[in-house]
Amino acid sequence: MRTVLLTVAFAAALTVAGQPAVDLALRRALAGSTPAAYATRAESTAADLHNVVIRQKDGTRSLLPSCIHIGGDIYTARVSLAELAALAADTSVVRLAASTRHRLLTDRTREATGADRVQAAEALDAPFTGRGVLIAVIDEGFEYRHAAFLDADGQSRVRGVWNRRVEGSVPTADIPTGGDGYSGTGGHATHTACIAAGRAAGTSAYYGMAPDAALVFIPSNLDNAELLEDAAYVASVAREAGVPWIINISFGSHEGSHDGLDLYSRTMDSLLRASGGFLVAAMGNEGGDKLHAAATPASPTDTLRFLITPTGAEAMIDLWAQADDSLRHFTMRPFVLVDGAVDYTAVDLSTAFLEEISPDNRKQHGGLLVGRSALSVGGTYCPVGIEVCGASGISVHAWTDDGMGVFSSPDARFVTGDDHYLVCEGGACVPSAIAVGAYTAANTTARLNGGTVSFSQYTVGQICPFSNSGPYLGSESKPTVVAPGAVVRSAVSKAAPDFSARASTLVEKQTVEGEAYYYGYKSGTSMSTPVVTGILALWLEACPTLTQADVLEILRTTSRPEADALRWGYGRIDAYEGLKAALDIAAQTGIERTRQSDFPAALRRTPSGWDVLACRDEAALQWRICDAGGRTLLQGAHPSPAQAASFHISTNALPHGVYILRIHIGAHEAVRKFVQ
Repeated sequence: MRTVLLTVAFAAALTVAGQPAVDLALRRALAGSTPAAYATRAESTAADLHNVVIRQKDGTRSLLPSCIHIGGDIYTARVSLAELAALAADTSVVRLAASTRHRLLTDRTREATGADRVQAAEALDAPFTGRGVLIAVIDEGFEYRHAAFLDADGQSRVRGVWNRRVEGSVPTADIPTGGDGYSGTGGHATHTACIAAGRAAGTSAYYGMAPDAALVFIPSNLDNAELLEDAAYVASVAREAGVPWIINISFGSHEGSHDGLDLYSRTMDSLLRASGGFLVAAMGNEGGDKLHAAATPASPTDTLRFLITPTGAEAMIDLWAQADDSLRHFTMRPFVLVDGAVDYTAVDLSTAFLEEISPDNRKQHGGLLVGRSALSVGGTYCPVGIEVCGASGISVHAWTDDGMGVFSSPDARFVTGDDHYLVCEGGACVPSAIAVGAYTAANTTARLNGGTVSFSQYTVGQICPFSNSGPYLGSESKPTVVAPGAVVRSAVSKAAPDFSARASTLVEKQTVEGEAYYYGYKSGTSMSTPVVTGILALWLEACPTLTQADVLEILRTTSRPEADALRWGYGRIDAYEGLKAALDIAAQTGIERTRQSDFPAALRRTPSGWDVLACRDEAALQWRICDAGGRTLLQGAHPSPAQAASFHISTNALPHGVYILRIHIGAHEAVRKFVQ
């Protein structure tokens, strides 16, 4: 969507009773064209068309041919400027919201990844593979027919594709060849999809958490209105198949209220809850960056100044007073810092700054968006900010975004920036979303073209320095959980326009049926998010009736906690303990046999031995451990293990060496080789 300037007169006209509440970005658009200096990254792929979210009074009729009904009284539409003006004048419309565009979340750390998805800390050797669960990946950079997305018979597990990059496209069950055409992503979508649900291609060890899950691929413009349409489509696919479903979102931004009360977040949340779906979303990769600032004035005469230093072609501040009473508690005005002096007139910011009472959360909101070129005074680019004063005891939070500035405090006149409250909009801020941070499970990797690379900035067992921090201004605690996000190896797209078989980030090449497929390393919360998505698919296979409350309780009670909840959430996700909890819920609700599987128990190797988890009621279980010569050293039996029953086989008494574990359950046998 193009962002354009707003005249004061037009802003006043939009407050007439009976007209819809129109947000700041759409007010700019309605005022006319913007100078190039004010164009934003949310610029539309098609000139003069704007993606919008619409709330109608009764939700009973389509307002325009382009309207798509999301549910209830909510529509989305892709409209011309004339159609936008008509909607703004339509008294049957209650709310018009601009559609924010987001960004992929590996842009800060492309050079620093490469761990196997199934880390030793998370390894789960189980009969659960995500069968009977649908995973939708909304992203950029798909290779649709990568071998990782085939089933055991060589058939595609992709049930649908909707390429939003192509104007006017529709979903299709005919899976295309090649890729989606996105460049500059490094095959980001292929990488995340394989982490969640890739199968082993050829002899590759880089397979996903749920390699039998069905897939939906949506190459996206990462735009709010489209995301609502995407979620409604995924829900329909899952409903037709009669399966539980998950959406993976490895992108986001920081333009928004960060409280989950905006029209998009509320609508997405309602859609998920009504359809029984799950959203797993990345926290973001700006840890350590001063993209947030907050302060609370002690008296009405206190002045808060939020100042950013531009870092790219444009500067943005999104400022929210934390009183939800629809009152203007503060006066707000923009300024620039010229030779250390706060100046309100050196640059005309009247058309770059807008202020409102948000109709979504009833909070006072100020937005500043200005091209860096407009901030030149005497040949020097000036820092720019918003000044706030007039009330006491009410906190004010402000955000900028990656590439759009950092908060600066050259002296005590300015609010100090920090990296708190960085729960990404677009995904993680949706109230029911599982917000995922990243920790380091490995920090080295071999490269396809020779050599090993190590990343000293990542400490094994510690939170990744880029992983965003909470808290969240909404009702839930976020981040929810963390998973491995540094040193993660996975499939990449050779169909990407910028792919090179000589890239230093490649780690493996596999040839399947004469076709070459590639794997590479990346890092970011983009990578930790599909780890959680895939593990959740295992739990849903074990208990397809899990609710959002069930999953949140499983994460709360089975994750391995750390002291700093603002970075770690509930802690490291534990696939095995979570599966045990899911099986226990399934047993309580009468789901006795979750699916036909070759082996009815889950195994987990631990430093002291093996954990064994019964996945359904069985008559008897026997086990023995042999040395390399076949001599039995340890053995035991467990009569009639019930679903979700677990026990531990200790190997502490064994000397160092190579051993074989054999487990018999009824007619089934599992054999595992291990080193003590």
